[in-house]
Amino acid sequence: MPQTSSQSETISDSPQATVWGAFLTVLGYLRNLLSKPARLSLSFPRSFRALFWIMPLIIALISFIMKGVAPLCLIPGAGRYGICMAPPQELKPNFDFPQWADFPSLITAQTRTFEQILDDAAGGSVISLKLKKAEMAMSDIVILVKLSELASRDLLAETIVDFVKDARKAGHGLQLLGSKISGAVDQITSVNEYALATIDAARARSLSSSMNAISPFYFSPAGAEVVVRTFADVMGSLSSVIGQLIVEAEIQLANLDKLEERLLVVHEIILREDSLMSLAKSELLAELWTRLGWRQRSLDRYDSHLKLLSELGGYRQQALAHVISALHTLRALSGDMEIIRERVAEPQLAGAHIPFEAHIHSIQLGLARLRALRIDARGREL
Repeated sequence: MPQTSSQSETISDSPQATVWGAFLTVLGYLRNLLSKPARLSLSFPRSFRALFWIMPLIIALISFIMKGVAPLCLIPGAGRYGICMAPPQELKPNFDFPQWADFPSLITAQTRTFEQILDDAAGGSVISLKLKKAEMAMSDIVILVKLSELASRDLLAETIVDFVKDARKAGHGLQLLGSKISGAVDQITSVNEYALATIDAARARSLSSSMNAISPFYFSPAGAEVVVRTFADVMGSLSSVIGQLIVEAEIQLANLDKLEERLLVVHEIILREDSLMSLAKSELLAELWTRLGWRQRSLDRYDSHLKLLSELGGYRQQALAHVISALHTLRALSGDMEIIRERVAEPQLAGAHIPFEAHIHSIQLGLARLRALRIDARGREL
């Protein structure tokens, strides 16, 4: 019997027994409280106090029950019951998400970049047209090579045909790159317009607060959150656009490199055929046209073909310079954005908050500049 008494004391002193006993006490109290005589004399303050006294005990009981059934939830199929549903896990903070916004720095880097690459795109479009005109001259060379007495005429003609295809591909690629750059400007303009409208609306809501009437540079928490979220959206869109343009520029750079390699093959074939011909690759096709097209000197297209072919090497060099410049500019912007992203991921220095007006003004200036650049680029395309 003493052993039984000891076990009873142990059980009664356990937390589970304490909670269970308290719960039974509460139930008894509620039964007495809600009995007919008591219910008639029950006043609001008394019931209010009873509610606040009962709620912690109910919450403790629910927690006790959840912990008790937790092992049963490991049974396959038990997870579909509500009592076994896992509580929502706490989200870990995203350290890449900006803690504050810096639209002035972002817009400055963005405008500077697109101003440069729009110039490069315009130059690339002009060169692609020149390459298109040179295709006819190169096609005529293929005919002359096939009719010539050269020992390697079939191989040379086939190589020049491949060169023509590569030149056509390079010219089309330059036009495609220019179109994608123009489309990127339109896309970024649209994103900036969205940012301007969103921040302006947040500013209007902030101006209605009493604190803003005292300090025009006051940042309400909700307004600051809107600006930071909008800044993150603009950064994400710009990063995506820049990444796509970098990939496209690298593709066109590879096309121009392939064009140079094909011209080198033509150069080697001709040198094996006639060592007296020019060693300069840039004048190779023009000299070949001069030697093989002497019977067509009376034709009007002889001189024009000679000029196009003699400048073909220069066309490729110019196109290469424009693509490399655009690629360098895009990568520079990508680096600038990474610096901005790292800076805004850190807590902002005290007293260094950028007011609504500064964000709005910088976006407005950026939009005006992008629109002007786009109009100018379209004018040069005509």
